[in-house]
Amino acid sequence: MKSPIKRNILFVTTANLAMKPRLVKELKEARLIFNEVSVIAFKINNQTDEIHTKLCEELGIKHKELIATRDNFIPWLLVSIIHKVCVYIWPVFKKSLLVSAFASNKRTIQLILYFLYSKKKNINLVNGRNTATLFPLWLLHKYYNISVIFDVEDYHPGENVSWTNPFHERVRREFLIQHILPKAEFASCAGLPIMNQVKSLLKNESFKTMNINNTFPSKEFKFISPQKGKIQFVWFSVDISRKRGLELFIPVMYNFKDLIHLTLIGNKTEEFYSNFLDKYGDFITIKPTMMPNKLHHDICHYDVGLAIEQNDIDLNKDLAISNKIYAYVLAGLYIITTATTGQQYFMRENKFSGTSCSQNITSIRKTVQYVVDHIDDIRGQKKERFLKAKNLGWESESYKLVDAWNNINPLNVMAHNQVRV
Repeated sequence: MKSPIKRNILFVTTANLAMKPRLVKELKEARLIFNEVSVIAFKINNQTDEIHTKLCEELGIKHKELIATRDNFIPWLLVSIIHKVCVYIWPVFKKSLLVSAFASNKRTIQLILYFLYSKKKNINLVNGRNTATLFPLWLLHKYYNISVIFDVEDYHPGENVSWTNPFHERVRREFLIQHILPKAEFASCAGLPIMNQVKSLLKNESFKTMNINNTFPSKEFKFISPQKGKIQFVWFSVDISRKRGLELFIPVMYNFKDLIHLTLIGNKTEEFYSNFLDKYGDFITIKPTMMPNKLHHDICHYDVGLAIEQNDIDLNKDLAISNKIYAYVLAGLYIITTATTGQQYFMRENKFSGTSCSQNITSIRKTVQYVVDHIDDIRGQKKERFLKAKNLGWESESYKLVDAWNNINPLNVMAHNQVRV
């Protein structure tokens, strides 16, 4: 049912919808609340671009994609030069929002240029999705009096970047969050560990933050009776690549290859495949990236879901509650997680869903052995897990977001200021 208030909302991300299933869920909710829903995203120049376009068409939303690669050479060169200059002068201008933002992410510059030179239209609420969108949101709020909101799906200051000085980038991202985020109407966070980290950084008790777990609609999953035979493990992500825990688990699992089979779903990176995965190929099946509905139907057929992250990679990996966990639990799978802060929190709250192990060979071997020894019980309890997990679906989270949208000051969202979008 549409709100009586005429409102338009713009979502801004520096990724695309194929890489952001959380954003897809929010877009579906927004269509029920707002007069017009639109999104600005980026072309990544891989197979996710095609999935992004299909999702936009399915959702029936207006969309604009900026090109992040050299395919659009002149703008890319200009943006790259500005970015390099800002990185170079940043130590002298650490207190400048503009220099910090432009030094932090090239796509911030692309967004600013787009807003400056594209056609005007009416927008009265803008939702940013990552740190690179903060400065564009701040400009829209400051100069057009547009209401802005922000979603913290990942704790970006905690990411260990490789393209620049990691300490400098952490300082930049913390600075942008501390000075821009309080201008937003609210911030939604993907899990309590991330929300608590944001609140600790802001030190602003009056700013509204809310936890909206990164789950999925339970109706997208159905109970599939387990089959006899080899134990079917599954893992999925946008990319099948290094530093996701696979290097720890697969060599250990290979010792059980006569009893288990592993399916990996995602975009296969050739370097990781040729240098690592290929030698374990006789017990692994690789499937390409899928549309969300197809993915959720597919994983219902497995026995065990791997939600494995390495907390020694960076702070974000340690804090995040992977959306894999919610997909597996809603499908009724038995979950194996690694002992990160975020995933341990989930397992404490949902003890029925599986087990957690340390990130070492001994613990992983014991965990896999436990599954092998108890597979009859694990399969027999799948229906019970499936039914218990219905309370964890997106249906239980989305109402908080819709309520927050509806409680934004109507005088702000009815302003219909002219903003370039």
